[in-house]
Amino acid sequence: MMKKGFYVRLAANNIRKNGKLYIPYLFTCVLSVVMFYVMMSLSLDPAVKKMFAGGTLSLIMRYGTVIVGIFVFAFLMYSNAFLMKRRQREFGIFNILGMEKQHLGHVLFLETMMVAAGSVVLGILFGILFSKTMFLMLCKIIGQKNVFGFFISSKAILVTAFLFAVIHFLIYLKSRRKIRVSQPIELLRGSSVGEREPKSKWILAILGAVALIEGYYLALSAKGTIDSIKVFFVAVILVILATYLLFIAGSIVILKMLRKNRRFYYKLEHFISVSGMMYRMKQNAAGLASICILSTMVLVMLSSTGSLMIGMEDMVQARHPNDFGIYMDTSDMGKNQEVLDKIKIHCEEYQIAEKDTTDYRYYTVTGCLQKDNVLFDQTKFDYFNDNGNLRIMMVMPLSGYCAMTGEKVELSGQEMLLGTGRNSYKYSNMKLMDQVYKIKGKVRHFEGNGQVNSNVLDSFTVVLADDIFDALYQQIKDAYRYDMKIHEYYGFNVSLDKDAQLKLKDYMWQAVQDQGADSIDIECRETSRNDFVGIYGGMFMLGMFLGTLFIMAMVLIIYYKQVSEGYEDRRQFEIMQKVGMSQQEVKKVIRSQILMVFFLPLVAAGVHMAVAFPMIGNLLKAFNMKNTELYRNCTIGVYLGFAVLYILIYSLTAKAYYRIVKRA
Repeated sequence: MMKKGFYVRLAANNIRKNGKLYIPYLFTCVLSVVMFYVMMSLSLDPAVKKMFAGGTLSLIMRYGTVIVGIFVFAFLMYSNAFLMKRRQREFGIFNILGMEKQHLGHVLFLETMMVAAGSVVLGILFGILFSKTMFLMLCKIIGQKNVFGFFISSKAILVTAFLFAVIHFLIYLKSRRKIRVSQPIELLRGSSVGEREPKSKWILAILGAVALIEGYYLALSAKGTIDSIKVFFVAVILVILATYLLFIAGSIVILKMLRKNRRFYYKLEHFISVSGMMYRMKQNAAGLASICILSTMVLVMLSSTGSLMIGMEDMVQARHPNDFGIYMDTSDMGKNQEVLDKIKIHCEEYQIAEKDTTDYRYYTVTGCLQKDNVLFDQTKFDYFNDNGNLRIMMVMPLSGYCAMTGEKVELSGQEMLLGTGRNSYKYSNMKLMDQVYKIKGKVRHFEGNGQVNSNVLDSFTVVLADDIFDALYQQIKDAYRYDMKIHEYYGFNVSLDKDAQLKLKDYMWQAVQDQGADSIDIECRETSRNDFVGIYGGMFMLGMFLGTLFIMAMVLIIYYKQVSEGYEDRRQFEIMQKVGMSQQEVKKVIRSQILMVFFLPLVAAGVHMAVAFPMIGNLLKAFNMKNTELYRNCTIGVYLGFAVLYILIYSLTAKAYYRIVKRA
């Protein structure tokens, strides 16, 4: 019993003695538990499922729980490696003084379990308290009235406790293996490993440069949304790989090239800075690369989800040009008209005035744009490889267009009006089914309809003379056996509040069912707005969660980096003063090295974000986010805000560094 008590006291004393290392680590563990529990609790909360798009919200939270769990596992393993490196000398002394490795393992086990128990208990308690705050925040984001009550999920508690118990046990096994396979002298020198000059790894540096160029090329060359989706994950993996290789190997190669430049190197400030940075990059390259990747993730998450949330109303308007949109298949216009008549009678009875009425026929067909020729033959183009040139052609008759817009336009059989959507069209003619049409003018004052606007492919609006409209439809259908149908869109606005619009939507759906009109689809802007708010609100919430998690990870890596460099520079501080440098000169050299290395990840993250901007912009178009200017402003704002936070983190963590160095 005495022996066990001794080990417990020793473990507790070790944690207390290494407080500068353990307190930030313990704080991170607690916060990780809080975030995992809150995310899982929200995914299981019945009140969330009752919200707008509650099913989608719960699904987003479940995905978020998985992402948080995976990241927390990887990050805590990574953080513990920092911790163990600083403590190797301590374990070596214990070993030399007579403590066997199994006893060290026992102490390490107790330390790990103390941290695990403390972090899990505190994390779950704070998570239970914080979950209500996050629930209220979610209600605020999506505009949902607060649901009273306090939900505590026993399942979330059990899963959280089990997950983090497993993570900490694996951390213990990894740390114990490190001690078991190491010799006492290796443990004593463990914190000083890396004193020898780093070698130039040209092959790794070249591979890093190639991977970066290829990743950037994929990001910049992606055409349209589908192409961006296709290359996104490949580009991300290449850039992450390149970042680690260039920080680890490329930086050493560049610094050694600078050293070979005698005119540059043999100056006092350059001599010390280059040499010092060479050793810094060897010891901290992986940490700096991780900071860079985490910073990029934060920027992408917050700028994209923020853009979706801020620009949500624009997306709703683009998806639903009218309060109500009725899409009809003209093959059964008898039943369709019965439904429309029933809706109009209902509106008259309840004095609901239909405003801004829109009514037109159209059909859609996918074509591949090859200069001024549009191919409809799917055997002559590839959906996968030609997606940058694919267009959804929305074709409508001139009579409908004029009636809807009030324009007075005349078209011959060889003329057309063209609306180009997001992309431009530089030719004066367009060839459709071997017939060349002269573009007489542009389609103006026409918003299209939501079903066409929501397609990830860019769309063209083509207006043809009425007889040509019908002839082209029959020609395409006969030639390629497409399942094409002529549709009619009937849209209108109303002066009703949200609840009244939802009731009208329910009546309209009932009218469709009563008449058995399967060819009718009815959309309501308010219903869709609720869905948009739920989906994008959930994504924004997830973005804030993950952004906070990544920032937390970044702060801890930076802190450990500063502490590690503090102990390394303390020895350099002493040596440089002994060879005649003044204290001010030494401080100036060290400060310049720290600043240069510290801000390198921020600059690299900014470059990654700038290159990825077009690709991410294309990806956001899949969510109907087509306001590039808004996304650009959000990206700039997030980067500047993050830079301020980064500087603040540097200022706070640098204090720990200077306190260690001053002891010299």
